[in-house]
Amino acid sequence: MSEPPEDLCPRINYVNNEKESNQENFSSFEISVAPMVAISTPEYRQFMRIVSPSSLVFTEMIVDTSLIHMSSSVLERKIGLPTDKCVLQIGGSNPEQIAQAVKRALPLGYKNFNLNCGCPSDRVQSGSFGAILMKDPFSIVRILQAVYLETGIVMSVKCRTGVDEIEDYGSFKKMIEIIVENTKCRTFYVHARKCLLKGLSPADNRRVPPLKYDYVFQLKKEMPELKIILNGGLREISDIKSLEGKVDGVMLGRKPMDDPMFFAEVEEKILGNTPVSTLDAISLYLNGLQRRLYVRDMFMQMDLHAPSLYTVPNKKRDHDPNTLSNVKVLPSGEVEYLCRHADLRPIETVLHGRRGCKEYKKEIAKIARNRDPTHAVIPAIHKYFLNTLPISEQEPSITE
Repeated sequence: MSEPPEDLCPRINYVNNEKESNQENFSSFEISVAPMVAISTPEYRQFMRIVSPSSLVFTEMIVDTSLIHMSSSVLERKIGLPTDKCVLQIGGSNPEQIAQAVKRALPLGYKNFNLNCGCPSDRVQSGSFGAILMKDPFSIVRILQAVYLETGIVMSVKCRTGVDEIEDYGSFKKMIEIIVENTKCRTFYVHARKCLLKGLSPADNRRVPPLKYDYVFQLKKEMPELKIILNGGLREISDIKSLEGKVDGVMLGRKPMDDPMFFAEVEEKILGNTPVSTLDAISLYLNGLQRRLYVRDMFMQMDLHAPSLYTVPNKKRDHDPNTLSNVKVLPSGEVEYLCRHADLRPIETVLHGRRGCKEYKKEIAKIARNRDPTHAVIPAIHKYFLNTLPISEQEPSITE
């Protein structure tokens, strides 16, 4: 990890000016929902925002070129508009392209951006981004510099503690030092495992390599000025509480994917706030789905004025409510939103580990198949919330 030639990675003199970062400040101990491919959809993020208003929620990773060239309909479906405390994660290796991707997302209202330096999938590796960037920290530096110079945005970084044979603490710390010395980035989301680019699937890379919490704790101790968020292996409230004072926050992925209402418990037991009930969270979420029609119109207007760089879709098809499969125009002229599976997927697992979970999921699937309107959902599922104690806390059934 020697110093690169001056022209490959010029040192930027960061000063306070009109290009200062507009990153938001979050609570002293940050709780965040990890970026998850095909999970962290606009619908999922909206539901998690209702369940835990204090938490930071990431989008799924969006490849830089995809973000630049997406049509309005695809862009609306993939990232939507930002909710409060939302971070857009971008994957890529070309500094100029990532800068353009950030630039395109700014008019949508996104203020916080994260660079993916931890994904080990073959598809990501083929594009020379994700975890492979950790092998050349200066490639990360060049990306962060390009984004800052073009937009004034300071991206955070999500990384691992190591990659392949580079797994010692000294190499991990050196990578962070190079980034800090050459950029304005001070926030790192660290999955406390190394990843193997060959031989393990992305799923196995999330559980097989041993956790290295000590690396993350030591980094925070030696570089206390950094904001260090720990990710990996966190499943219980006690896991989170044990980390307070050792790092600046935690990031969870699989737990809120399996059990989104766990974050209502986090809101209460970690952050000291009044939790929302499951049924109230669902009701608020369903009431917000109608807003997607207005969001679509906004995206359509953006494409009408978009540079030729962007792909402009069929305007009538994407704009006319009568051509949308999840919209019903009533005789009165009002537009009724019909539930798709994508809309209901975030609430499928809200009864995780509780009596009636399987029957509830079947009901949700039926509603999605029928494309029922949003106002029909609560009456259909209300019965499943009359007795929702955890299975372990209920009396065992009597069998003959």
